Amino acid sequence: MKMTVRLFVALFVCLPCFVLSPSLTAQEKEGTVSTTEVATQVSAQMAAEFKANYESGNAEGISNLFADDGEFIDSQRVVYSGRENIKTEFAALFEGSQERQIELVIDSVRPVATGLILEDGHAWIQSGDDKTTTVSQYISVMVKQGDAWKIASLRDVKSEFASTADRLNSLSWIVGDWIDESEAGITEYTFGWSADGSFLMGSYHIQNKDSEDVKGDIRIGWCPITKQFKSWTFDSDGGVFVGHWNPIPEGWVIKTTGTRSDGVSGSSTNYYEQAGEGKIIWKSFDRHVDGEKQEDVEVMLIRKPPAPGRANVELPESARKE
Repeated sequence: MKMTVRLFVALFVCLPCFVLSPSLTAQEKEGTVSTTEVATQVSAQMAAEFKANYESGNAEGISNLFADDGEFIDSQRVVYSGRENIKTEFAALFEGSQERQIELVIDSVRPVATGLILEDGHAWIQSGDDKTTTVSQYISVMVKQGDAWKIASLRDVKSEFASTADRLNSLSWIVGDWIDESEAGITEYTFGWSADGSFLMGSYHIQNKDSEDVKGDIRIGWCPITKQFKSWTFDSDGGVFVGHWNPIPEGWVIKTTGTRSDGVSGSSTNYYEQAGEGKIIWKSFDRHVDGEKQEDVEVMLIRKPPAPGRANVELPESARKE
């Protein structure tokens, strides 16, 4: 039973009880935010609360995230009903007091009725000295009780050890063609899968009215040593930059360092956030070149429609599991 919960626990990363902030609750009651916006914000904020409870080994805190009669169903179709049963199982899991880390991706969140949210996603848990990683796919139903959202039902659809392609699926939303057009110029990004599904491959083209065009290539993969995503950027002038990706509820933060072709070093902190369907917010700050601070950058990238006859951008067949 404990092993079943161990494999299933990654599913709960994005599904705790969460009380809306006063400002968001007021906006919801006034009708100034859409139900989709509420669902998206609730899902993102709840992730942080569960992560804190899980990584601190707080079984009672986790059980309080569920409705009194909430349930979860594991991949073996074993049903755990009620907060007390959930608390008991998690308390047993935490007895080993080993290091635990969680990563997550929410594939879709949608309000299906008043006070009812349906969520699909997959998540990872790393545990033990060897940081064994398990990936899980799930379906969850969340209900609103008063001003609080709680888990009503959660089902593990699939649990298995994570491959590189599994991990990269958490970045699959970036696949496609993206563009930002403004008075300052045009920024374009394109991302797709490598043939074996082990990397995300990208390219960019930045056209500024007041400076020369900038082009480059990007490769994103999983680093088994640091247990995080790592990116390599090669610009058209011969510069090389390396980024380390860290998940946050709203998206990703990438710490980047590197060297231009002339030997000058540079660094920056980059931020990616999904801002609704077909939109990405990209921010670059703490930017330094040769020790001198540079201006911050922020753009809104819009997904371009696929060109006629273009191949599908889904995970390559060779990298998919039966």
